[in-house]
Amino acid sequence: MTLINISLCLPEADIIALSKKRSVVAITPRFIVPDRSFALLSCPALPDSAPLQDQYHPHILNEIKPHALSSNQQIEVTYWAKCMLCQQISEEAVTTLSHLTIWKKEFLLSQLQNGSLFLSFLRAYTLPAPVLIASESVCNQLYKFVPLSSYIDVDTASSLYSDEEFISAKQAILEPDDPISPPLTELEAAVNQSDTREDDLLNSDSWVTKISEVGNSSDGHTFEKLVRKGLLALGFSNSLNQTQVSLDPNATGGAGGLDFYANEPYLIMGECKATASGSVGDPATQLHKLGLKYLPKADFERAAKLILAAGRITDQSNQIAIGHKMNVIRPETFQALVELELEYAAFKASDLEASLQTPPFGTEADDKISSLVQGKKKDLEEEAQYLPRRRQIIRTIKALSAQPFPKKRTAFSIVEVRSHHNAKYKPFITDESTKSMLIELSSPLSGFLGKEQRTDGQLHFYFKKDMPQDIP
Repeated sequence: MTLINISLCLPEADIIALSKKRSVVAITPRFIVPDRSFALLSCPALPDSAPLQDQYHPHILNEIKPHALSSNQQIEVTYWAKCMLCQQISEEAVTTLSHLTIWKKEFLLSQLQNGSLFLSFLRAYTLPAPVLIASESVCNQLYKFVPLSSYIDVDTASSLYSDEEFISAKQAILEPDDPISPPLTELEAAVNQSDTREDDLLNSDSWVTKISEVGNSSDGHTFEKLVRKGLLALGFSNSLNQTQVSLDPNATGGAGGLDFYANEPYLIMGECKATASGSVGDPATQLHKLGLKYLPKADFERAAKLILAAGRITDQSNQIAIGHKMNVIRPETFQALVELELEYAAFKASDLEASLQTPPFGTEADDKISSLVQGKKKDLEEEAQYLPRRRQIIRTIKALSAQPFPKKRTAFSIVEVRSHHNAKYKPFITDESTKSMLIELSSPLSGFLGKEQRTDGQLHFYFKKDMPQDIP
C-alpha cells in the first residue's frame, strides 16, 4: 500500500490517453523525481488554451474524445500514477518525439523552456474510489503539483498496464524500430537511456547514492554533473541559455564558468570541489571572482552561495567564504539533502533558502545544513506515520476485544493497549505516546474510540468505529 496526498495537474486529454493505454508519458516543464507517486488531476479547458486539434494528432483525438469542463464543475479524480523515468528532451528531438507520442510537433515546440522540456514515463493505476476536487482551485495549476485535502491509500494491483505492456510501450519510445521514423540517434542525443548504459553514472538509477563517492574522488567533472542533477531534483531551474552560467547536468561550466547557477525559485550559485587528496585550495575566492564576472554585483550579493568541497579548504579561504556569506558543505551532506527529496518528495527549496542566507557560513555551514536535513527528515517520518500509527491503535483495541478473556471485556487500559501494540507492530510506542493517541482518537471530533474512567481513576478505551481506508 502507498499513501499519496498530492496530485499532478495535466490536460484532460493527456489523462484520458493514459487511461485508454494510448500513452505512457507526460510532458512537464520541470524534472519529476522517479518513483514519485501522485493522483492525476484533470485540468479544465481554459479560454486561452490552444485548440485541441492544434495540440494532438487527429487520430488520437478521435480515440480519446476529451470534453471541456466549465469552471464551476467539480473534477472527478479517478487515476493515480507513479513516475518511472524522467528525461530531458532537446529541441532537436521534438520531431521524433512527435512521431512517437500523442502530441503535434508545433505544440511540443511551444512547450519548450530554454530549448528543452521533460518527458516523464508514467505507470497509471485506478484509484480505489473517485475523489472530487473543485475546479476553481486548479485552473491555474497546469503541469504543477496540487496538494490533496487528505491522504489516499493506493496499491499497484489496479495497474492499467501489465508489466510487459508498460515495458513494451516505454521501449517503443526509447528504442523505436519504425523505419519511417527519424534515425534513432536523434532521440538518443536528447534522451539519456539510463537502463541501457550501465557505465553512464549520471543517468543510472543509483546516481544519487554516488554523489558522496564521486565527490571524494578526483572526478570533478562527474561530480559537477551530479550536483547539477541534484539541484534540479530539489526544484531549482535556470531560464538562462548560457553555457557559463548553467544548470544543465549534461554539460558543465568548463574553464572560466560557474559550476552551477539557478535563478528559480531564487538565485543560487556555487562551486564543486571533488578531491581524493584531502585539500581543495581556495574555492571561495574562485566563486567570488566568477560570480562578479557573470552577474551584476547586486545579484551576486543577494544570491545564495554554496561550495561543495570534499576536502579541507584553507583558513584564509574559509574567512573569505564567511565574509561573502558562502556556505561550505561536504558531498555527504548534499547527498543527504537530495535523498530527502527523492524519498519523501516534500522538500521545498524555500526551506533551504532561509538556512543558506543565515549564519553560520564557511565550513560551519555543513552542520547547519545537516541539522536542517535531519530535522526535516524526522518531521516527514512522523508525518508519514501519523495515520498508520492511529490505525494500528484502533486495530489493537479491536484485537483485544476479540480475545477470549475469562470475563468478556471491551475496554482496555493504556498499558494493555501499548503492550499488545508493541507485541505486533514496530516501531515500539511508549505509554505517553499511546495515551496521547488514545485521547485523540476518543475525542468527540474523532469518535473512533470510546473512553471511560474507572473508580480508580484509570482511563479505559473501547472500539467504536474504523478509520476510513484502513491499511491491512
